[in-house]
Amino acid sequence: MKGELSDKIIREFNAEGIALTNAIGIRDPDSVLDEILQKVPDNSTVLLIDEYDAPLTRRINEPEELKEVLDVLSDFYATVKEYSDKFRLIFITGVTRASHVSIFSAFNNLVDLSLEENLMLYLVLHRLIYNNTLIYM
Repeated sequence: MKGELSDKIIREFNAEGIALTNAIGIRDPDSVLDEILQKVPDNSTVLLIDEYDAPLTRRINEPEELKEVLDVLSDFYATVKEYSDKFRLIFITGVTRASHVSIFSAFNNLVDLSLEENLMLYLVLHRLIYNNTLIYM
């Protein structure tokens, strides 16, 4: 799990022109993310995490693997929280309500839009206000 996530992060940022010279051989996703976020300016990054709960639901009947995934994701989100000043927007999707998942305990400022009646209006207004930001759902 750790290696897969680390490799994915490295590939995505390399594709965007952010070279991770020190990341070769790093197997902890939070360490890779730490190296990336040290390089980017404040308020310059948009983080989209689609289906955050997919690795959890795939292992729901495998307690040992589930614990490993929870640990990896908890560390990852703690690193995201540590560098919150680097992010202009963090957008997370999933089917499980985030407030019920312990991996987000590092965050104290989540806004749950899942029951928001005017979600599309919110997204359009956000797009108009921050014209560089595009949110996909």
